[in-house]
Amino acid sequence: MRAVVATTALLAAAALALGVLLWREGERARHLAVPILFDPSIPPGTPVDLAELPACRTRPRTRAPGRVTALHLASDRALWIGTFDQGVLRAPAGQGPRPVGGPGGRERFVNDVAEHEGKVWVATQAGVLVLSPEGRRLELVEPGTAVTSLVLAAGALYGGTSRGLLRLSLEGGVEPIEVRGPVGDPVRVNALAVSGAALWLGAWDGAWSLPLSALERVPPLAARWHPLVFGSPPAGTNVVTALAPLGDGVLAGTDDGGLARVSASGVAATRLAEPRANEVNPGAAAAFGAGVALGTQGGGLLFATLDQGFLRVGRPRGWPAAQVSAVRATEAGLMVATTDGRVLSVECDPAPVARR
Repeated sequence: MRAVVATTALLAAAALALGVLLWREGERARHLAVPILFDPSIPPGTPVDLAELPACRTRPRTRAPGRVTALHLASDRALWIGTFDQGVLRAPAGQGPRPVGGPGGRERFVNDVAEHEGKVWVATQAGVLVLSPEGRRLELVEPGTAVTSLVLAAGALYGGTSRGLLRLSLEGGVEPIEVRGPVGDPVRVNALAVSGAALWLGAWDGAWSLPLSALERVPPLAARWHPLVFGSPPAGTNVVTALAPLGDGVLAGTDDGGLARVSASGVAATRLAEPRANEVNPGAAAAFGAGVALGTQGGGLLFATLDQGFLRVGRPRGWPAAQVSAVRATEAGLMVATTDGRVLSVECDPAPVARR
């Protein structure tokens, strides 16, 4: 009994010391190797085998000259393709892609594409490029600021940056919205998603959430932190590369730690037995049906669904490409792109995923 009391006191003291360290060190504390305290009698989450799903029907849509990083099917049915280092391309229905916008330098590195206020907004490493529906260059907003992701929330368009958010509008201009963590440091946004009444931000140090109502407040805004490495079970990394709504929260894809369900009630990570399937490509996640479609760097196209609280993850039988770099849901199904530039129209049913 005395040993149990002593152990409990030791754990409490260690937790208190960790809390003081985080409060004092701020940003630097995030880069420290900190041990996770857990009951050693509870085994860590074991890797999960991918379920084999029914084969999808795939049809070549077009091809880009290099790695595809973003897809958007516009209201006029033209397909917009963001690339890693070849700028943005526009492919009208039935035609091949051609470069538009005349980007140069860091504008050639495209992270996301969205449609808003009758224009096409392209998030790049040099700012946000605004184009007409036909691809004519209109302006570059917030030049010099890398914008990692775009999302429509409460009728407005937001972009993710190293200091939080940008509210983007032709009429209102660009409004920086600084988002801070509990110790006052800025949230460096990699990915964005809306789920229910919350805006979710994926970052290098976990997931963050804001009520949509908070976006109307005077910045800086205080976000709630959801560290993935403190989940139950924990993830092996905090680096969020992609987000998509799932259930009452989001599904976070990570750089090499698999998937994590994140909600106000907690975090639960799922590591896959196939190592390269745990590497979700930046921005390659989209709500699809009742679940999420994800593109990985070595595991191909995955589907994740929730059933009675369990995350079920599978891959279509015979999927043709190991490296899926972009995923976008459309009314007709999925648009999927690969690292070698192929863009595929995909029709499949992700529902029958075997139990874990």
